[in-house]
This record gives sequence, structure tokens and C-alpha cells, in this order.
Amino acid sequence: MSNFDSQYSNNYVEYLVPMKNTPSLILKKLGIIFLSLALAVIGAIFILSSPFVPVMILYLVLVGILTWYLWRFVNIEFEYSITMGEIEMDIIYGQRKRKKLASAKIREMSIIAPYDAKYESTLSSPDISKTIFAASDIKSPDTYFCIYNDEKNGKTLLFFSATKKTLDIMKFYNSSATVISDRVTH
Repeated sequence: MSNFDSQYSNNYVEYLVPMKNTPSLILKKLGIIFLSLALAVIGAIFILSSPFVPVMILYLVLVGILTWYLWRFVNIEFEYSITMGEIEMDIIYGQRKRKKLASAKIREMSIIAPYDAKYESTLSSPDISKTIFAASDIKSPDTYFCIYNDEKNGKTLLFFSATKKTLDIMKFYNSSATVISDRVTH
């Protein structure tokens, strides 16, 4: 491997982080299940009492499609990629639909630190205009945050799940703003 190749691989990282089941996400999943069951029971009642059986069977198929469509919004992953000092984060719904959440240059971040009570005043700053949550679980020891200025949204607070390699790259590009905790597990 040439020196250029090893430098590039040390400054590039890409990984997926599934969102953990929070109480809110569990409630949404249960809501989808109960809605689907209720619609299916209503459809079954009409099938038994209606001469239009083919239409009602089509109705049940549509309920199944609706359930499949809604389920992707509770099957969430975050994809992080760092390339040449820029971090990009996408949210992926149902392993199919992708939406860009954030993009920022690491050297322009004012702070990169673990989510911890000692940073509470920084996190609750009134000049933060947008908060983006892109971490698997807020209670995880791997949850970090960064603050940067976004052209459209102003001062932005971004929560993410960090890996050791991610933090090493962030430290390389912005050593004065990066705080590395020994809590990161991978």
C-alpha cells in the first residue's frame, strides 16, 4: 500500500448505526400494528357480510401494503461518512429511503464532545437554532455531539454515535475542539 493510500484510508470512515427502540419508537410500532389489525378486522367483518368478496380481499391487500409502507418509518438507521475532513449524515428509512440530515466541515465545528452533564450549558445555549438527533440511543456511552454553523439553519447541534476511528479523524482535523472520552466502546 502506498503512503497516499494509507493516508486516505486513515481519513475516511463510513458506518451504519441502527436507531435503538426508544419508548416513542415502540409506541409508533405498536400504533402501526394496532391500526393494521383494526383495519384488517373491519375488512374481515365486511368480507363475511358482503357479496363483494373480491373488493374486500383487495382491501385487505391494501391494508398489508399500508402496513409495509408505514413500517419503514420505524425501521431507522443512520449512515455516517467522513471524507477528507467533512462529515455527512443520512437517515435511512426501512433500508430504502435516504434523506440527508447534516453535512459539515470538521475544522469549522466549535466543539465535539461526549454527551455528558458537564456540557449542559453548552447544549442548552439559546443561540442554537436547530438540533439534529442522529445517534442510536441518547443514553449510550458512544453518544457525542458537535456544534457547527450551517448556512441554512444557523448554529446547529448534532448528536451522533461515535467510533474510535471517527473520533481520531475528528481530532486530526480539529484537535482544539475535540474531546475524546474513554467511554467509546468501538
